[in-house]
Amino acid sequence: MSTPPFIEWLPELHASGPVATKSLLIAASIVTIYKIVGHALREYLIIPRTTILKDIDSLHMPREGEKIPGRAVVCGGSIAGILAAAVCADHFESVLVIEAETWTNEHGTELPKIEDRVHRTTSSGYQTATAPRTRVMQYYFSNFFQPPVYRAFTRLFPNIPRIIKELNLGSAVLGARLRMCFGGIDLPDPDPSEEGIADGSITACLSREATEVVLRKAIRESRPNVTFKTGTVSGFLKDGPGLAGVTVRVNGAEEQVQGDFVVDAAGPSQMSYSKWLSHAGFSVPSDLRLEYDAILRYTATTWTIPPHLHSKWPAPWGFKCGLVYTMSCDAESGDPKVLGFTLVENNQ
Repeated sequence: MSTPPFIEWLPELHASGPVATKSLLIAASIVTIYKIVGHALREYLIIPRTTILKDIDSLHMPREGEKIPGRAVVCGGSIAGILAAAVCADHFESVLVIEAETWTNEHGTELPKIEDRVHRTTSSGYQTATAPRTRVMQYYFSNFFQPPVYRAFTRLFPNIPRIIKELNLGSAVLGARLRMCFGGIDLPDPDPSEEGIADGSITACLSREATEVVLRKAIRESRPNVTFKTGTVSGFLKDGPGLAGVTVRVNGAEEQVQGDFVVDAAGPSQMSYSKWLSHAGFSVPSDLRLEYDAILRYTATTWTIPPHLHSKWPAPWGFKCGLVYTMSCDAESGDPKVLGFTLVENNQ
């Protein structure tokens, strides 16, 4: 039987006296302190300040005591507006979402069929689909959600996995098959046999169209205190020193909508806060509005892959949803361009 290596050097360590033992203990202490300090910095400083991971668990928590009396008004009914309304609904007695596009409020919980899309011919001779959401130019573009985003969605809306299944979008929800770690928090792969995947490391490949339908259906089913109104917000109302609501343009006429808390989720057509607050009689500081330019530009094209090409799809897992190929240029050369292909629902 061979002698374990550490048994062989123990006599030498003992013979070298207390100096070697002390050095070994110091080294072990340094490593231990390094790991403890690193863990503490990561858990209590870096992750809370630079990621959303610690914030996810606070979503949709039961409120202590009664809800805030009054109504929250959310301007805009797309993804940002739906998420804002869900958060407000957990704290306010009622929430009103004002969306400018009639189609969204009337058919926004239905997933249209691809064959029912209306196409037009561009000036260059190309056929392009006309989106029912005229204010969302990226309506048919694909989204690849990282696991923290999907975790946040399912935290706000526990009914999302069921809705995705009912809409036949289950193939777009993927387990993160690689060992993934975000900000030091390990996200283990889910058990494929489990029905409840909300707490697993999940990614999702859904178009903007499908994402909106899923979220809008989820909030209508889970938040009975959220209502929707079609109209365009055109100004603020003031009552004494405080905000009293907004004015809404509906079919050419102005209406007053009372509200105790207002959220702007109107996207690129954001409300003119400075102008409207001034007109309502509020004192507006010069630095009220801040803008951030990420210097990020992108273009996307959507195709429907015909059945005879499914077997030729160049991915090791076959013709399944996922990020199938990405090419990026040499960052050191100063060229930041990236090219990627994502397969989402309905063979797009």
